[in-house]
Amino acid sequence: MPDFILQLFNSPYWAPISNVFTAIGVISVILAIVRFVHNRRRKEWKSNVSI
Repeated sequence: MPDFILQLFNSPYWAPISNVFTAIGVISVILAIVRFVHNRRRKEWKSNVSI
């Protein structure tokens, strides 16, 4: 079983899959940073609201 896993990772089919996962990770990090900055700039807290 471990030999099969090593052969899978060394196969030429793994490189494009790895590149796709890397691109998805980079896009996710960029979107998380943009969302964090956007949410930080929005001012939703209202101090004059009475309940």
